[in-house]
Amino acid sequence: MSNNTDPVFGALNDDVHGCWSTTTKHGDLEIRTDLNLDGDIDIEQVNKFSAKLCDTVKLEAIARTALLADAEKKRSAVKMFCERHAETLESQTGIQAPKEDISTMLQQCELQRIALYPEYPSHCIILDFGFRSPVNDHMLVVSFDSQSRVVGVDMQS
Repeated sequence: MSNNTDPVFGALNDDVHGCWSTTTKHGDLEIRTDLNLDGDIDIEQVNKFSAKLCDTVKLEAIARTALLADAEKKRSAVKMFCERHAETLESQTGIQAPKEDISTMLQQCELQRIALYPEYPSHCIILDFGFRSPVNDHMLVVSFDSQSRVVGVDMQS
């Protein structure tokens, strides 16, 4: 058993596979951050992807731009998310945001979770956005490839 160490996730033992969790600082928030591995630990690859967490502000800005762009599409995960949650958001938080005002709705969403999947370069960084107050379990999910390019915007529960 070797003992690999990552600056973000700490000790990663070869005999433990699956998911390691920690929290990372993002402004004044603590964000749950997960590392997911299916195979053997490639510590260089893990370190490469965890290093991307040093600039979560940039990743979040890219993700928010992608969310706004998605809202312009005919089949939009963002539109569906906002339409489904406008009334619930108002009743649970008092925030009034007409479902047509997607920009205002998105401002109420915050980055809640980051997941790294270093073994899958086409979808290796995932950012989950949701409402601060737990309106429900739906999230807006923005997926990045290994070059930190957005490759998907989805709604998941």
